[in-house]
Amino acid sequence: MRATLLGRVSRSGEVRRSGRVRRSGRGLLGRGLAVGSWLSGWWLLWRVLPFSGAPGVLPAPALGRRRDEGGGEAVAGGDLAEVGREGATRVTVVIPARDEERRLPALLASLASQRPRPDEVIVVDDGSTDSTAEVARAWGARVVTAPSPPLDWAGKPWALVTGVEATSGEWLVFLDADCRLAPGGLAVVLAEARRLGGLLSVEPYHEVPRFGERLAAFCNLTAMMGAGAFSAAGDRGASRVAFGPCLVTRRADYLASGGHGVAPGAVLDDAALAGAYRRAGLPVAVRAGGAAVSFRMYPEGLGAVVEGFTKNLAAGAQAIAPLSTLAVGWWVTGATSAALGVVRVPWTGMHARSDGGRAAVAVVAYAGFAAQVAVLLRRIGSWRVLDGVLYPLSLGTFLVVFGRSVLATLRGRARWKGREVSLARPLRRPGPGSRQPVHRPAVIGGDR
Repeated sequence: MRATLLGRVSRSGEVRRSGRVRRSGRGLLGRGLAVGSWLSGWWLLWRVLPFSGAPGVLPAPALGRRRDEGGGEAVAGGDLAEVGREGATRVTVVIPARDEERRLPALLASLASQRPRPDEVIVVDDGSTDSTAEVARAWGARVVTAPSPPLDWAGKPWALVTGVEATSGEWLVFLDADCRLAPGGLAVVLAEARRLGGLLSVEPYHEVPRFGERLAAFCNLTAMMGAGAFSAAGDRGASRVAFGPCLVTRRADYLASGGHGVAPGAVLDDAALAGAYRRAGLPVAVRAGGAAVSFRMYPEGLGAVVEGFTKNLAAGAQAIAPLSTLAVGWWVTGATSAALGVVRVPWTGMHARSDGGRAAVAVVAYAGFAAQVAVLLRRIGSWRVLDGVLYPLSLGTFLVVFGRSVLATLRGRARWKGREVSLARPLRRPGPGSRQPVHRPAVIGGDR
């Protein structure tokens, strides 16, 4: 009997030791995965350098100055009509605009400050219901009215192609209405585009002065991580996507690729354009705006953040390279796990003194991700250190919006700027090498 009891005790001790070993093994594996996740964040945004080999510019204008309700900078007028450089390459700026009366003045003012100025500034009025066209004309820009898009076209690609059809410049610069160029910024991006050839895509520096805008932090971080262009691989990790707010290209390259007409119904028209360039054998480069190009995406606040990223997030996840998707997902999972881990710390400490080591690990993991998020956010925009410390708020926003985007993608539709947007994967039209022509719009209603 004594032997039996001793055997039971021995087996019980072995089971406990075996359980501790298994838990220890799982703990080490979990910590290794967490560290790997944290390191993947540094890899994905290893360097956010704006431009290499391009001339310097003055610091970006402070966008925190007095603004109107829509976030446009309060400027007192100007004139873009004074253009033209004899013997120089002609540069055309095309700005698609739908209800952008509040944002346009700041962009047009920044274009008026460029030396040399662009030869043409064309604002494509894309069905605006406000005074977008009048504001553009008041600044001396040429206004082209886009007709209603055909059923197989999305609004923005149709507006862009309409604008290109009305241009004569050798170089095309596509700018969203919420962008701003620092003095000399246009010269910088053109110099980089000439050096690289093909399509140059610029993700502007994010200006996020209000709390609701700063909740888009993880949405913006994951977008830049997924691009692949800012990883430790640099240009060797070529991006499958492009950023639409600022695109620069030769007109000849744009036409050779088929332009926006290759995928007219694409929600991510920038990614579709990048794909068209690559299929045509033309290079695509991605840069950060730095001091040269900045923007304020959603001055309206959290509602606009949700609506805008609902349209883009799920489609963007499908557009990027599979390995990039996995790496970004791993990083988001690690950040989520660290946030949940630190939430459990008070409960763990109350119920098990022996779990104090586990609680310490959770706190260290959270502090590591918080510091990392704070550093990465400062690389891409005007976020504050506190936004890193409180990163679960923007992470939660990202997870909710991403889920909403997945549901919208499954339904095949979303709303943006008062339009129903189809999220179904568009059929790719044949490029210029095919015998089937790419449909182009007839420009009507343009100011000649």
